[in-house]
Amino acid sequence: MRNGSIVASAAAIATGLLLSACGDGAAVPGGERAAPGDDITAPGTTLEIGERAVVPFEHKRDKRGVPGTVVEKGTIAITVTGVEKGAPADLPQSGGSTIDERITPYYISFTAENLDGSTLDNARVELHGRLDGGRSTSLAMGFAQGVDKCESKSAPRFFDEPGLSFTSCTIEPSLHGEDVAEVHFTDAPDYEDSPVVWTR
Repeated sequence: MRNGSIVASAAAIATGLLLSACGDGAAVPGGERAAPGDDITAPGTTLEIGERAVVPFEHKRDKRGVPGTVVEKGTIAITVTGVEKGAPADLPQSGGSTIDERITPYYISFTAENLDGSTLDNARVELHGRLDGGRSTSLAMGFAQGVDKCESKSAPRFFDEPGLSFTSCTIEPSLHGEDVAEVHFTDAPDYEDSPVVWTR
């Protein structure tokens, strides 16, 4: 870990039997369990690809069997496992349009783990690719389900046991061949202006 400090203490982690669950993403029991007192990764921390961040997480979900929604707060671990350069031809074309050779997709692979047993059913973890120095790629393109080489997944239908994890992938398109050099987590109030950053 570089250029960052670890502060604060996450909630104690409940123990118990881990169960796999079915859903959009496949929940995997086990993984790197958080011990009681596992520390939250501070806003502004810089990590390398493959290093793990422990962050607060909020998820707006439907109540099970009850009308309306509830905001569930919890603690998750995110590990960015790779950033791979794709090809313009990988991206879906619509209406017989030609391939836009100016746009190169980058595939950001990661694992997310439920640390405290919060009810995070069907939650989506959002990560953002950035150019060198944190610059935006300046492209707003939606790939909700991903592509063959990068399948975007939400958490499984039942994702409420400590230690359950799932893998997903985010597509970050870049213009004119500029490399996506960083991955940012900004999806919590204290991290919007001071993200956790993974560097290649």
